[in-house]
Amino acid sequence: MRLNWWPLRCFRVHGDSMSPTLHHGDYVITRTCLLNLHAGDVVVVQHPQFDIIIKRIAAILPHGLTLQGDNLAASTSSERMGLVSHARVLGKVIKCVST
Repeated sequence: MRLNWWPLRCFRVHGDSMSPTLHHGDYVITRTCLLNLHAGDVVVVQHPQFDIIIKRIAAILPHGLTLQGDNLAASTSSERMGLVSHARVLGKVIKCVST
């Protein structure tokens, strides 16, 4: 039996939507255990329209998460994307490695 679950994963930042917190080309390390998500946490999400995105949780609602980037001028937020299902969260960012 092969398991495809890892407690830590690494993703690369693309774009400026999370600037100044994260910059294009940075790497983030995420924890896949998602029991303790809170508003303000930065998460990596598999979004059906936007592929893999990195955003901050603005609010946690019973039917999903509202997300937004730190750089509002260069970010697509939940106002345009809609709510994101909790099941689409790939990980919570626990560390950033700048390039």
